[in-house]
Amino acid sequence: MPTFFRICCFLCCVHVLAAQTPTPAPVQNGPILIMGAIAHLGNGNLIPNSAIAFENGKITMVADATTIRYDRTKYAKIYDATGKHVYPGFIATNTSVGLIEIDAVRATQDNAENGVFNPNARAIIAYNADSEIPPTLRTNGILMAQTCPDGTTIAGTSAVVQLDAWNWEDALIKEDGVHLNWPAQRRFGGFGGGGNYQAGNGGTGAATGTGGGANSGSGGGGGGVGITGTDIFTRTASPGYAGGAGGSGLVYIAWP
Repeated sequence: MPTFFRICCFLCCVHVLAAQTPTPAPVQNGPILIMGAIAHLGNGNLIPNSAIAFENGKITMVADATTIRYDRTKYAKIYDATGKHVYPGFIATNTSVGLIEIDAVRATQDNAENGVFNPNARAIIAYNADSEIPPTLRTNGILMAQTCPDGTTIAGTSAVVQLDAWNWEDALIKEDGVHLNWPAQRRFGGFGGGGNYQAGNGGTGAATGTGGGANSGSGGGGGGVGITGTDIFTRTASPGYAGGAGGSGLVYIAWP
């Protein structure tokens, strides 16, 4: 029985550890040089025998190892990557990484503020460095992301983050700008006969266009788009705003 209990505890611990977000890498403590790798530069060119150096987490050299001279004593570690391929990391733009965990669970969504104008909102403050999504992106070669706020007209400021960090302060690379969502242009319309843009009692059938005439006595009151109402099919058309002669009464409105 004790053996069975120990096995169950071990399996539970393994399950818990497997569900943990991977620990961020330690701070680089010295320059590192990678030699001999096939370097893909991201512009269609490659270096069959490359020398790639980086320090403090940033690349300091990408060169052809057969044509450069370098001092091996300058580097804390030198790795031989002969025959291996090295690619630049991807940057995912216009994402909600770290702001939304599960789309179907409202409690895990922190990508939008209340209100229409929020120029003061900062996406980086809500960035969740413990999210399960960044590790998945890193394993697919995405090392940085632009995490963006959502909302109405002015949503707030987005930020560029690196996806291997303990908290949002460590993740932040740069806050890059305020997001403005232009109001959408929507089209409203009804049906009906002609009419004149004169004062009069508009018809009552925006959908059927069979209402009474305007002052000219000839036009139908149909084709109204419910400018003063909310229901374009049943609302009485506004006086003097019936449909154009023989037209369908379409109106373009910039709607927030």
